[in-house]
Amino acid sequence: MNRKVRTALYACALMAPLLLQSCNAQSEKKESNKECTEETNKNTEKKVMKTGSENFIFAEGKEWEPAGEGVVRQIMGYNDDIMVVKVKFEKGAVGAVHHHIHSQVTYVESGKFEFTINGVKKIVSAGDCLYKEPDAVHGCVCLEPGMLIDCFSPMRADFLDKPYIPSTAGADCCALLWAFNMLLQWK
Repeated sequence: MNRKVRTALYACALMAPLLLQSCNAQSEKKESNKECTEETNKNTEKKVMKTGSENFIFAEGKEWEPAGEGVVRQIMGYNDDIMVVKVKFEKGAVGAVHHHIHSQVTYVESGKFEFTINGVKKIVSAGDCLYKEPDAVHGCVCLEPGMLIDCFSPMRADFLDKPYIPSTAGADCCALLWAFNMLLQWK
């Protein structure tokens, strides 16, 4: 890496905390200056989403993607705050033990599964539901072929092919931080 690029990276690294602090301060200032009238809330107040699906998602046209041996998933509706994913399992397929920062609710649409959440094992079947708090260690084994409907909050950006820029600190700051992150990964 040449000296100019290295210097630019160091400068960006030193500025990143200041940018975050500034972005958060701007975001808080905007929040405190909002007028909370009924008319504003009904007609003009709209949350800006950086990432999101179409309003209508038809299963027939959605592609299934591999998610492990004997497991495929279909990403349905999502935005920055939430994501719904259908996960189809063959008998004996394993949802590897893992954890993540997202809250997750799983509805068992069909089949039978042995789930482990934070060391506790239970067998669940069609109509049952599970909740996994952020960072809960969880996984499953499919006992009878079936389908799970997972709901994540916030959305699982890692499930999408496109880069994700969160909308929490303001578009300009987030774009700058995303660019900084891409620069750090550049070799």
